[in-house]
Amino acid sequence: DSLSVMEKGDATASVVANDPLSGVIRIEVDNVSALDLNGRYTPEHEVEGVPWRVNVCKYPSGHLGVFLGHCNNASNIWSIDVSATVSLFKNDGKANPLIKKINKTFNHGTPENWGYSKFILWEELIDKNKDSVKDDKLTIEVRFTLSNIIGFRMIPRVD
Repeated sequence: DSLSVMEKGDATASVVANDPLSGVIRIEVDNVSALDLNGRYTPEHEVEGVPWRVNVCKYPSGHLGVFLGHCNNASNIWSIDVSATVSLFKNDGKANPLIKKINKTFNHGTPENWGYSKFILWEELIDKNKDSVKDDKLTIEVRFTLSNIIGFRMIPRVD
C-alpha cells in the first residue's frame, strides 16, 4: 500500500498511498553486535516535502536507541507535529510486543532527532528467547504522520 518505495542498502521507506502526510521507514540492521553510539542511519526519505530518517544505535548504558529525525531545514521559522509508532520486529516478520509511541512537535529550536535512548535493554534485545535478533540482524519500523506543518512548502494536490 505505498505510492513510492525507496530502497537503499538495508533500509526501505514508503509514503502511505491513501495518506500523503504519512510515511513508513524500515531499517534492517546487520552486524547488530558491532552497533555503537554512532549507530546506523537510514537514507533521507521525504514526506510532504520534509526529509526524514531513522537512527538505530547502542548506548553505553546498555540499551538500544531508536530515533526519528528530520534532516535540517534552512528556514528559521518552521514547526511540524509528528505522531509515530516504533516497532521492533521478531525475526519471523511479526511485530514484537515492544511497540513505543512518539508524539513530538519538531521546530527550529528542538533537536533534529527524537525517540528513545532506552528503547530496550541490550541483554533483552539479544536474548535468543525473545527472537528479535537472528543471524546478528534486527528490524525496526517507524510509521509516522505529520500534522500542523508550518514553514515548509506544501506539495500541491491534484484530484
